[in-house]
Amino acid sequence: MTAQLVSFLVSIILARMVTPREYGVIALVMIFISIGNIFVTDGFGNALVQKQNADTIDFSSVFLFSLILSVLLYGLLYWISPFIAEFYDLPVLKNVIRIMGIRIILASVNTVQRAYISKKMEFRKFFFSTIIGTIISAITGILMAYKGYGVWALVIQYLTNSLIDTTILSVTSGWKISFKFSFKRLKPLISYGWGIFAVALMNALYSNLRNFVIGKRFSTDDLAYSTKGQQFPGLVAANINNSINAVLFPAVSMVQEDKNKMLSVTRRMIQIETFFVGPLLFGLAAVSPLCIRLLLTEKWLQCVPYLKIMCGVYVLQPIQMASIQAMKAMGYSELYFRLDIIKKAVALIILFIAVFYYNSVFDIVMSALAAEICATIINFPVNKKLIAYGYLEQIRDVLSPLIASAFMYWIVTFVNQKVEWMESDILRLGVLVVFGCMAYILICYMMKLDSLFYIFNFIKEKKEGGKL
Repeated sequence: MTAQLVSFLVSIILARMVTPREYGVIALVMIFISIGNIFVTDGFGNALVQKQNADTIDFSSVFLFSLILSVLLYGLLYWISPFIAEFYDLPVLKNVIRIMGIRIILASVNTVQRAYISKKMEFRKFFFSTIIGTIISAITGILMAYKGYGVWALVIQYLTNSLIDTTILSVTSGWKISFKFSFKRLKPLISYGWGIFAVALMNALYSNLRNFVIGKRFSTDDLAYSTKGQQFPGLVAANINNSINAVLFPAVSMVQEDKNKMLSVTRRMIQIETFFVGPLLFGLAAVSPLCIRLLLTEKWLQCVPYLKIMCGVYVLQPIQMASIQAMKAMGYSELYFRLDIIKKAVALIILFIAVFYYNSVFDIVMSALAAEICATIINFPVNKKLIAYGYLEQIRDVLSPLIASAFMYWIVTFVNQKVEWMESDILRLGVLVVFGCMAYILICYMMKLDSLFYIFNFIKEKKEGGKL
C-alpha cells in the first residue's frame, strides 16, 4: 500500500514535468513489455509456491528456464523494435523498447525470488525491496525530468525501479542462484502453471488491445490521456477490491458447503464494497476537472472525459469480483475460465464496433464501459445458479448505493458551480469533499441503506470492545 502510494505520487510529479506525448510513448512500450512479462512471471511463481517440498532443483530449473525464455523474448523484441517504430511512425520507439525490454530479463529473476520469499512467508522483504526501489527510482526519474530528458526520464525511472528491486531481493531473499536443471522436475511445474499463464496472457492481450488501437489510429497524446484517465479510478477501485476480496475469499471458502451462508457472506461483501466504491468513484468523477488541474496541471485536462468513463467501469466490478471468489472457493476454476472467455469475446466484439463504426478515442474508451455492463449481466445467472443469488437481489444490492452515489454526484456538481468564486483549488476541493461525504451519508440514511447501519453497528461494537 505504501509503495503504491509513493508510486502514485511519483507518477503525478513526473506527469507535471513531461508532456503527454512523452508519457504516451511509454504507454505504447508498456504494451509489449507487459505482454512479454507474462511469459516469464505468471504461472511459474505460483507453481513453485504451490508445490510442497519444492527444493533447490525445482527453483533452479524454473530460474534457468525463465531466464533463457526471457533472453529469447528480449532478443525478439530487440529485433522487431524497428518495425514497431515504423508501424507507429515514432523513431524514438526503437531505442526505448530496446532499453525498457531489459525489464523482461529482470522479471524472470524476480519471479523466482518472490516465489522463494512467499514460500518462506517472509513478506516484509517485499516491502523493503519495493519501497527502496520506488524511492530511488523516483528521485532518479524526477532529476532527469528536471534536467529535460523527457521520455528518457520515464524510461530510467521504470528500469531503475526493477533493477533495484531485483538487486535487493538477491541480497535479502536467501535464495542463491544455482545452475542445476531437471526437465523431469520442470514438466509438472509447467503443467500446473499453464492454465494460470493462459488466463493472464488472455487478460493482458485484451487489456492492452485498446491502447494498441488508440496508439496506432490516433496519437500518443490521445493514448496518454486515456491511460492517465484510467489511472486514478483504477487506483481507488484496486485498493478497495483487494481489501474486500482478501477477506471474501477465505470467508466464502470456510462456508463453501453451506449455500445459505455463502449467499449471506457474498451479499454482505458486495453491499459493503459498492457502498464504498460507489461514492468514491462518483465523487472523483464530479471533481475530476478540479482534481486533474490541481494535481497534473491544465495540460492534462483532456483526460477528464476518459476518467469519468472509467469511473463507471470500475464501479460495476464488485458483483463480478464476488462471483469470481465464489467460483474459486467452490472449485469451479474451469467455469471461471469459460466465463472469462465469453466475457472477452463479447468485449472484443464491442471494441471492434467502436473502432470500425464510430472511430473516435471517446467511443473506444466507452466500449470498455459497455463491455463491463455486459460482463456484469453475464455474471447474474452464474450467481443465481451457484449460490441461489436471485436476479432482483443482485440488482438491488448494487443499485441502491449507486443511486445514492448518483444523487451525491449531482449535489457535488451543483455545489461546485456555486463555489467557483473560490480562488484556491485546494480549498474548493476540500469544500466539495466535505459536502459530498455529508450528502452521501444523509442520502443513505434517508434510503435506510442496510450497509450504512451495518457499518455504524460495527464501529460501535469495536469502540465498546476497546479496539478503536
